[in-house]
Parts: sequence; C-alpha cells; structure tokens
Amino acid sequence: MFRVIRVNSLHKSPKKSQNLVHPNATDKNCAYAFDSLTDEDLLRSRHRVSKQQSANSKQQTGASRRGLACACFSQPTARCPQPAAHSPLPTARCPQPTAHSPLIDCLLLAVYCLLFMATAIVHHPIFQEHDTGPGHPESPSRYSAVMKALREDAKLWSGLLEVQAREAPRGDVQACHTPQLYKQIERVVSEGTGYLDSDTVVSMRSLDAALYATGAACQAIDLVMRGEVSNAFVPVRPPGHHATPERAMGFCLFNNVAVAARYAQNHFPGIERVAIIDWDVHHGNGTQGVFYDDPTVFFFSSHQYPWYPGTGARGEHGVGRGLGSTLNVPLRALTPAVEQKRMFDAALDEISGKFKPDLILISAGFDSHKADPLGQLLLEDEDFVSLTATVKDWARQVCNGRIVSCLEGGYNLDTLGETVRAHVATLARD
Repeated sequence: MFRVIRVNSLHKSPKKSQNLVHPNATDKNCAYAFDSLTDEDLLRSRHRVSKQQSANSKQQTGASRRGLACACFSQPTARCPQPAAHSPLPTARCPQPTAHSPLIDCLLLAVYCLLFMATAIVHHPIFQEHDTGPGHPESPSRYSAVMKALREDAKLWSGLLEVQAREAPRGDVQACHTPQLYKQIERVVSEGTGYLDSDTVVSMRSLDAALYATGAACQAIDLVMRGEVSNAFVPVRPPGHHATPERAMGFCLFNNVAVAARYAQNHFPGIERVAIIDWDVHHGNGTQGVFYDDPTVFFFSSHQYPWYPGTGARGEHGVGRGLGSTLNVPLRALTPAVEQKRMFDAALDEISGKFKPDLILISAGFDSHKADPLGQLLLEDEDFVSLTATVKDWARQVCNGRIVSCLEGGYNLDTLGETVRAHVATLARD
C-alpha cells in the first residue's frame, strides 16, 4: 500500500508543495507535518545527502545509493533487511544504526525521492541458458552483448538499479496463453532439445528462461508502479512478441509484453489502459492477437511489410469492442530513417488524440537497425534514441513517465550492445 509523504518543494514560495509516494512508508514512521519546514531545512538536508554521497562515492554502486530510502521503510526490503535500525545515509549494506530522529529520516527520504529516480535493469543469468543451438540468430550471445555494453559504460551503469528477475507463476502466464500451450512447451523442453516450430528451438533450460523472462517484465511493472524507479529496461531471452495465446513461434515462447500488460491491469487498480509500442522490424502478431478485441490495450506496431510473419497490414484495426485499438504502420524495405521517424511521430500523435494510457510498454526490437541481418530497414543508433525520447515525452504527458521496455529482436552482435546502451541511456536521462 502506498503512503503519501508531503513536503515543501525546493521553491521560493513556502506555499508550494508536492506529494511524494514511496512503497512501505507507514503512518507510524512517516506521517509528519512537513509543511512547517523551511526551505533552509530542505536545502540543509540536500547538502547533507550530497556531502555524504560524495564521501562514499567510490564505494557505492548505483543500487547502494538508492539504499538511502531504507530508513523510512516499516518493513524489510531487498536492499535493507533491517530497516528500523539503519541510517538513512547510504552505504553498501546500510549497516550503521543512527540516533537521527524519524523526522530527519523521513525528510532525507523525501529529498532522495526528489533527486534519485532511477532506471531499472531487470534481468537474470538464466537468459543465457536458453540454448538455441549453433548458428541460430537468437543466441545466448545477444544477452551477453547487451549486458557487456551496459556495464562497460561506467557512468551509465552506476546510475542504474540492477534487479535480479523472479520467475513468473503459471497463473500470470496463462492470463494471456492457453494451458495447452504451456503444457506443449513443458513437454518439448522435457525431451531435451526440440522445435516448437521451424524457427523456435528449445533446450533443457528454455522453459525456466521463458518464465523468468515474463517474470522480469512483471517485476519491472512492480518497480515502476511502486515508485522505486522511473522506468525500466528488461533484456529478456527468449523474446516474446510473436507468441500468440495458443502458439509459440518466431523465436518466442511466451509473450513477455502481453503478460506484463495484463499483470499491470490485474494487480494495480490505477492501471486501466496500457499502450504497447512495437518498433521491431517484424510485426508483433502475437501481441496484436492477445488484445485485438480489447479496448483497454492499444497496440501500435511500426514494421517492415511484407515480411515475417505476414501480418500487420494497415487495415488491421481490431475487432468488436477493440475496433480502433490497433494501429499498424507497415514500411517498405529500405524506407529512409527520416521517413520512418516521421511516420512514427505522426502515429503517436494520432494515438494520443484518442487514447490516454496509464502505462506504456515498449517492444524494443533492434532488428530494424540498418546493420541487422534479419531486416531491411535503415535505422541507426541515433534514430532509436529519437524514438525512445518521443515515447518518453508522451509518457511524461499522460502517465507520469511510466515506461517498461522489453528486448525483442536485434541479431547483429557487433551493433546490438551499443544500440541498447543508447536506448537505456535515453530512458535514464532526466
């Protein structure tokens, strides 16, 4: 349950204030009247936090810096298992008790929330254990390339919140997929190595990887909705947007983005409408199929056409109550990047005129890069930065910046890591 901490903003006018919402804060620990505090109080607290962070900067990771919030939690968290005894000043494990008053603790939490809203990276090493065999384009090296590029950018990485993914329960998966599909994947995986279709290879750890992939997307929703981060990127394997309710296909087992969208609606009362933006070179037929008759989820795909899987014509708009909640922008091969971006911006303008989402999900396929072997579009890294910034601007306007981006395609190992790094850097930028 969320509690509201009300503090004066750092503004010349003493009347201006803002609400800060943080999970696990309770009335007992944090229900103080901050309106009586002066700007000098807040500035002194900000200076105190900055000074302590500067002193500890060589020892802290981005995640440990966000341990600052521990002192105001009434319940243990992953970052601070003994919250009541810990200092609000950040260290690697929050080990030092403090004599600070709860008032000061909560004031520091408020300043922290103002200054340090992070981007999360939710992942799990098991993504590398989904073995598709030699020569397959959707290889474990994709995950390695992405994580290597992110970690090698020390400045970016230090400001991210790294979270280990959890496994999705079967019920969350079956909110979008049939029990028969789940059993089919279980059976084929149990046989060791096999094919779910001509392109979709599985091995002994593939089901585990797929469950952690959907779990990672749902966990990212939790982090964003609980105010722990501004947005999140999930470098999942296997990808998901081709998986239909009853069929695994196109390298995809379960539809990570679709499961995350339904999870958000089922678990957070404030999420009624979700927008899914898919810029993979291939049409997200699975995602479209899950929500084709659902007016609460708007699906927008910009993709090469005609191309695999053959769906995604402009005339596909949804059916029944979902009519008008699907928008496809098919692109011919070798469409100039500037033209693709113009059509993308125009489509978002069209969507924003009729649909206001409470959450935005991105099916971030980077196989629309000009160097990708499985596509024939011409985007480059700066174009993905532009697409990301456009979605981010829309999210600020309509849903308090709430974005979860999930990796889909992208098969050039020489370019994928840097392209993802640029995308994440844009998400993390203020």
